[in-house]
Amino acid sequence: DSAEIHGDNAGSIKLYLHLIDTIGKSDPTSPRILRARARIARLHLLEHEYDEATPYVKSILIAPQSRVSEDPELMVDIDDLSDAYLRYQKDPVNGYNSLVRSYKLRCFINPKHPHLPETYQSFARYEQAHGNFDKAIEWLQKAVAIESTYPPQKLERYVHDMTMIYAIYQQKGDNKAAESVMRD
Repeated sequence: DSAEIHGDNAGSIKLYLHLIDTIGKSDPTSPRILRARARIARLHLLEHEYDEATPYVKSILIAPQSRVSEDPELMVDIDDLSDAYLRYQKDPVNGYNSLVRSYKLRCFINPKHPHLPETYQSFARYEQAHGNFDKAIEWLQKAVAIESTYPPQKLERYVHDMTMIYAIYQQKGDNKAAESVMRD
């Protein structure tokens, strides 16, 4: 179903729009329509057309969840779109909104999405960079709560996030809390 043409994102978008129009006449809730919308939004983001992606994302997030869960390829496309938003996290205008959209898309796929800890880490880095240390720690604690359930071979992410919490407490000047984190 991929209509993407190497180097011609505008042409690919036109093909996806045609697909939406064609399929929409017979099955307006088809997962293929949602896939096309996710791909259009991702292509707009790749072209640095942030605002053009917005209506497609909104239409995905209001779609029936049952249609998403029946199509693994759609879940992959929505996750790719979520990753595309993460590339904007340092954008001075759209950074925070990009994190929120990435988070909403991942939760839409699965409220226990396996990449949620990465999204939480991104929120934490954003908050830390903006001097919101308590919020940064809250986001990391959410990541750690999930990561602590991982098997031993995946605990390096847990250790990384605990170290990051320690560093933020140090940055805040809260040595007592930092020491407590390291004891855990």
